[in-house]
Amino acid sequence: MQKEEKKSKNILEDGTYEIIQGRLQKQKEELQNRLGKLNQERAKVFGSVETKLIANNRINTENNCISRDIVTIGDLTLFGYNVHFGLRTEIKLDDVFSIYSYDGTQFVNKGLSLLKNDTFTTDFTNLYKYYRNTIFSKFAIIGNYLHMVF
Repeated sequence: MQKEEKKSKNILEDGTYEIIQGRLQKQKEELQNRLGKLNQERAKVFGSVETKLIANNRINTENNCISRDIVTIGDLTLFGYNVHFGLRTEIKLDDVFSIYSYDGTQFVNKGLSLLKNDTFTTDFTNLYKYYRNTIFSKFAIIGNYLHMVF
């Protein structure tokens, strides 16, 4: 008698699971339909711009590095990274930053003329000279200013 009760209980539990799964599937389909309709209405009101990947290119640096952040300023792309040199004590601007433009097929190195400022260069050099564990962390654009977090 107990075996029959266990069988009927298992059948009932299996049936309950299937019922719940069916209900969730119906709700999922209804939600996807409603979301599709909402997206169509949003596109009518606000317009839509199709996004797609147009290229997949690499940025090559002079040294092996760990990339940290990238930001665009006009037509230029500023790339920030960290390089580990071991015993070398002096870190230069081009050890942490690179500036590129994109010519439609690849990134072209434009030098660091955008960052060549005596005050910035002095502060940068002192930062890496006096704080041994200094690393570049990220860029932050706030208003019209580009901030660099070290």
